[in-house]
Amino acid sequence: MPEDLIARDKNSLDIFWRRACRKAGICTVYTQMLFDPPGIHTDLQDEVNAMNTETILQKAQERARAAGKRHAGDLTPEEAHAVLREHPKAILVDVRSHPELDFSGFVEGCCHVPWQQYPGMTPNVDFDAELRKKAQPGDLLLLLCRTGGRSLAAAEHLADLGYGHCYNILGGLEGKHDTHGQRGKVEGWKASGLPWRHK
Repeated sequence: MPEDLIARDKNSLDIFWRRACRKAGICTVYTQMLFDPPGIHTDLQDEVNAMNTETILQKAQERARAAGKRHAGDLTPEEAHAVLREHPKAILVDVRSHPELDFSGFVEGCCHVPWQQYPGMTPNVDFDAELRKKAQPGDLLLLLCRTGGRSLAAAEHLADLGYGHCYNILGGLEGKHDTHGQRGKVEGWKASGLPWRHK
């Protein structure tokens, strides 16, 4: 069988498995995901591909320390994707509101625990309890929001609660606006060409 057909078949099976797990309410990880999505390839990806999880997390820790932050570290989207792919127990936690997942899309296999509630974007008073149902203080957590602000606040909060391996994903899912006022093109998960989907 040609290699491209084998790759497509593996990808289809992987997507089917993730959707089935999502429907069942199971958080999934990315041990079998390809790092190079179709159509994109950069020197940054080559650099990240050459690093192991320990090296990536160490780099993220150095970033956070240099900025005077309390949480474990700051990951680029490419680094976060590599960690999720390589680390079997890493958990991606999306802290955006429910409507954002519905309208802006999401990363397959994430756990969803809103940091703020829509409408009004008031603090989610149940955040700690909801997170405890999905993760423990010793777990490796990667937090994602729209632009990286709420996930940073949540990571700092969790660090204060004793979550020692809580990482923020820089730029979030969509990043800042470009010159046309559009998100998802300048920085963040989408701009990096990493996998995501709409419901």
